[in-house]
Amino acid sequence: MKNFKKISILTILIVSFLLSGCGKKNVTFMDRPADDGKFYYTNQLLGFNVVLPKEFDHYQTQRVAKDDYVDIEFYVPTSDTVYVQEVSGYAKMIVIRVYKKPGWDKVNHNEKTTIFKKFGETGGNVLTVYFNDVIPKDWKDKWTDQLKNDIKNNLSIVN
Repeated sequence: MKNFKKISILTILIVSFLLSGCGKKNVTFMDRPADDGKFYYTNQLLGFNVVLPKEFDHYQTQRVAKDDYVDIEFYVPTSDTVYVQEVSGYAKMIVIRVYKKPGWDKVNHNEKTTIFKKFGETGGNVLTVYFNDVIPKDWKDKWTDQLKNDIKNNLSIVN
């Protein structure tokens, strides 16, 4: 009987311990910054993650699907009324293009001349990124090579 009590108590403690760890799922919201001020964007369907800097506050995304690829376009707010805006009040700064393998085989793979730079492959798709060089005037001081490199270094494949 003593062994039964010990086993029961031990079982309850182990189950409680396991449940306490299982119930705490780390949830990341893409529409507000994390504790570090950055935005963590995940696209499970296309298979990539990107960490965006605090400067992307109030960013928006748009999905554009074509026969050979899908684009996820990242827009940031701008007050530059002279800048050509596809989305009113926003500037397109980054495009993540996910090619289907047959579409990828049709495009220029020369890293020196292509504007979409490959950063990975997953599930038969090729993932590329484009950083816009035509920027609104209120982003001239923000859109630095360092900022672009930080974003590029924080692109990853969803496992």
